Amino acid sequence: PRLAKFARIVRVMKLGRLGRYCHKLREIVRLNPGIFRLVQLLFMFFTTVHILACVFYFVGSLDRFVDSNGDRQTWTTQTSVTVSTGGEIPLRDATTDVKYLVSFYWAVATIVTVGYGDVHATTSWEYFVSIVAMTIGAGIFSFFVGNMSSIFNRMDVRSAQYREELDQITDMMHGYHMTKQIQE
Repeated sequence: PRLAKFARIVRVMKLGRLGRYCHKLREIVRLNPGIFRLVQLLFMFFTTVHILACVFYFVGSLDRFVDSNGDRQTWTTQTSVTVSTGGEIPLRDATTDVKYLVSFYWAVATIVTVGYGDVHATTSWEYFVSIVAMTIGAGIFSFFVGNMSSIFNRMDVRSAQYREELDQITDMMHGYHMTKQIQE
């Protein structure tokens, strides 16, 4: 048990090196810095969504919330999914990949909006996780939008500089009365 915990800590510490690896990758690939930043933002977004989806599913899978009949009452029991055979089953009886997909859907809907309502909290812990997710979502959404506008502004400035330099070169060629063949 202690060795397993230590191995997990070492794995988490390796995530700190991820920034250095990204920097090396950008140098090797020689990708436009704006596009590379966009990819980093998307990676951050989907990592956050993944973590929130896992937490929401974990809280919904706890056996602490039972009704008077002894049945679990969480979002996993209150949500049903349509399966490939055409019938509806409670999410708790679905396969793990379907459970993850619904949790991921909930996390995306909660971060980019305030939820859609078809998958919702039913217990106090689920409400708490939902509130935390909405708060994180508001921060990430504003951070993402701000960075996107900054990236596009920088790209627009570069293209404006390029057009300005091209216009100056064209004016210079006209000033020296260069032929069309040379100008092309």
